[in-house]
Amino acid sequence: MDETRQTEGTGEQEILREFAEEAREHLATVSEGLLELEREAADPDVVNSIFRGLHTIKGVSSFLGLSQINRLSHAGESLLDGVRNKAVDPTPEVVDALLETCDVLSRLIEHVADMDPAEPHSSEVEPLVTRLRQLAGRAPAGKAPATPKPGDEASSTQSDEQVDALWPAPGTGLDPELVKQFTAEHVDTLQQLEESVLRLEEDPGNVEEIKTVFRAVHSIKGTADYVGLAQTKALAHCLEDLLELVRRGRLALVGEVSELLFAGTDELRWLIEHLRDDGEAGRDLRDLVRRLRACAEKTVPPDQASGGASPCGARPTGDPRLDVFIQSASQQIESIRIQTRKLLDGDGDDSSRQALERALATLENAAQYMGREEFVGPCREFLGLVTQLPAAPTDTDRDLTGRLDSLTEELERMLQEFSQ
Repeated sequence: MDETRQTEGTGEQEILREFAEEAREHLATVSEGLLELEREAADPDVVNSIFRGLHTIKGVSSFLGLSQINRLSHAGESLLDGVRNKAVDPTPEVVDALLETCDVLSRLIEHVADMDPAEPHSSEVEPLVTRLRQLAGRAPAGKAPATPKPGDEASSTQSDEQVDALWPAPGTGLDPELVKQFTAEHVDTLQQLEESVLRLEEDPGNVEEIKTVFRAVHSIKGTADYVGLAQTKALAHCLEDLLELVRRGRLALVGEVSELLFAGTDELRWLIEHLRDDGEAGRDLRDLVRRLRACAEKTVPPDQASGGASPCGARPTGDPRLDVFIQSASQQIESIRIQTRKLLDGDGDDSSRQALERALATLENAAQYMGREEFVGPCREFLGLVTQLPAAPTDTDRDLTGRLDSLTEELERMLQEFSQ
């Protein structure tokens, strides 16, 4: 999808141009640091400077919904993190890949700045992301990105990072241990998802059940992306797009929307139940994906929608910048709440901790970008406390766990007040 279609109108264009101007400055710093890294040994200050630049681009692009830029900067940041932690040597191959990342990011950013209607450089992004992940040791060497099918239409509701064609090839050649962990982790998620969908059939306007379904699908999508389950991720993303519109009151969960949610949930279960040791079984869901996308395009103005729910009770503010922030912050705070509860209940693992840290960092970046400093302090305190949280909290950690619960409630309250 064209990056600029994520946001429309004069206000959104101004936001994107501001982002492009700041991103150019960060990229200049990153490029200079990489050239210095190429000439000399890995100076920690230089590596940290490069890391911070990519981290900022990643955080703000996530906030603005610039999926290709976010995906590529995230992969580059992960590789730099390996260099910082001395898990990856800054070899010429690593530095060359990161310099190429800067070049592609620069072209993507200029595309955003110019509001160019032409297709962005999606063909460059996926191979480079795969290469960066391989260098970071996070993807098998034989894995290749999905190849677009001639004649397939680009989606207006799903990003190129999710699917280059109408339906991606199955993820194969994956890490068997990661696939096994994914399946184990989402047994309960699927059950919760199906129970909530059934309850929504009886009460389609139930705000809490809609949030529960959205969180379950969002969790599956995020973990599938990390593991490399292309089909599972693509379907979950389509469902998430539809559910996001329901949450915002732009679609009513009745008729075709309800039927598609049931069908999508059933297929999601099929994909997960039929995972092989090293990846996915092939499943042609192109017709379902077409219907999901077409349905998502039939949105109505918020004041004409019925049966939907807005995040945190938020109403459109009339300011595109604030509306984007509210939507992004709502999603991040939900993720913060879910992952925090997992960790406090002793059900979380390293992936839960990492997901929590990413959500907090994204929220902090978005708040700083918007000048909403009231969110920054709680996010930083939260991040600091998470590093102190043991893998299995006990009664002796009561003060720490209590403060984390309080901070979660504080962030939710702040967004609720800010949104109304």
